[in-house]
Amino acid sequence: MEKMNRADKAKLVFLLLYFLILTVERLISLGAIFTGDFSAYDGLDRYMTVLTILSLIGAYLFIFFRCRSASSPAELFGRLSVAAGIILLGGMVHTHGSIPPIQFVSYGMILISMAIHTASQVKEQGGGVIRWLSFSYIVAFSMAMPEATHYQLNKRCYRANP
Repeated sequence: MEKMNRADKAKLVFLLLYFLILTVERLISLGAIFTGDFSAYDGLDRYMTVLTILSLIGAYLFIFFRCRSASSPAELFGRLSVAAGIILLGGMVHTHGSIPPIQFVSYGMILISMAIHTASQVKEQGGGVIRWLSFSYIVAFSMAMPEATHYQLNKRCYRANP
């Protein structure tokens, strides 16, 4: 692999912090689920739990099989970004053990990584206005994305079916 510059190292550190923090939060969440009364959970709870488990497994399998062969820092960052999307699938649903403040911190780490990437691309290739507008759009869109919680889904179902 090519030698990494300081910006590459920094963005990879923050991306790895994202994985570490979100993985710990997801494992704590799953621990709370399986040490609680799992038999009382309904189909939606089980679906959210299975999605969380599969997203963790899928992200780390992707990292194991696809990221080891990256030939450049840019390729590694791109592949880790795909893995981040996979693990995010489990983060978009709230299980009974979810810890939103920890999830928020992990999302902050990935946004810092993306900001470093944007800054380095502006420095190398120019186009600062459009690149920073794109970054701003991604941040605004990701913060506006709804998360599925059991309460919200049940509330909608009851309103739709009186």
